[in-house]
Amino acid sequence: MKRLNGKDKAEALKKASGFKSKNPYFMVVLQPSFVKAWCMSVLVSFAEKMYIQNGQDVMLKVGDQS
Repeated sequence: MKRLNGKDKAEALKKASGFKSKNPYFMVVLQPSFVKAWCMSVLVSFAEKMYIQNGQDVMLKVGDQS
């Protein structure tokens, strides 16, 4: 899998910077290797702050999709 370059990362962060939500969220530039089948890595600091337990489900939303 091709890793994102600096230009791609900057573009992704620019697009994401306008996102606001009343629900807890974090932003990260996802490299293709971060998402595998049905699981995705979550920042430890976010998981600890939101009391997310090992194996608990969280929802990844992209625009109006989930």
